[in-house]
Amino acid sequence: MKHLFPVLLFLTSAATAQKRTTYGLETGAGPSRLVGNPILRSLHDARIGYYAGVVAERHLGVPFLFRASLGYEVTGSRVKSGLVLTDPDGNSLGNAQGDLLNDFRYITGAIQGGAAFRTGKWRFFAAAGPFVGMLLRSATYAKIDGIRQPASSIGRFQDVNLGLANSLGASRSLGARASLQLSVRQQLGLSNISRTPVSGGSIRTHALYALAGVNWKW
Repeated sequence: MKHLFPVLLFLTSAATAQKRTTYGLETGAGPSRLVGNPILRSLHDARIGYYAGVVAERHLGVPFLFRASLGYEVTGSRVKSGLVLTDPDGNSLGNAQGDLLNDFRYITGAIQGGAAFRTGKWRFFAAAGPFVGMLLRSATYAKIDGIRQPASSIGRFQDVNLGLANSLGASRSLGARASLQLSVRQQLGLSNISRTPVSGGSIRTHALYALAGVNWKW
């Protein structure tokens, strides 16, 4: 967890600049997938990923800003071929449908720099910067007729995921201190998360989240 200390330090020290700093909660979902080698391109598809976390934004003077975030992230991929479902004797189970999902759970911290402008009650911003994800669990599980089956742990992945976080969004004032924020966040994994050699490339995470949240000025 030592890689996340700079993010936590910023979230703490930002309190010394209350008038120019906002704090918020954000959560959302979007497509996530694994990329980096021919097998992933041909046999894996996107699945729904999730993100929820806290964010602090420091205003550095028009138009610049600095953002730090820390959140819980679920990402991975879906095997395109799905599952062939049979009973113990090998007989087809008929219309039952299933998916095989790869599931990665991270605590992800990001530091971003960017710019913003305001028009009326709306404020628009764009920001980008590095992220560090600390792996909590990697597993694969079946989802049959919408019901999740017990997961099987897979341990051949790195504890740290490094990449680039790009954000684009808008917020609308709800009063003197609060605002509603809507944003899109792209998480591009740049490091190979596999511990073992990968034929034809690497394994990297990609995700695109649509987020909604509320910010406060304290």
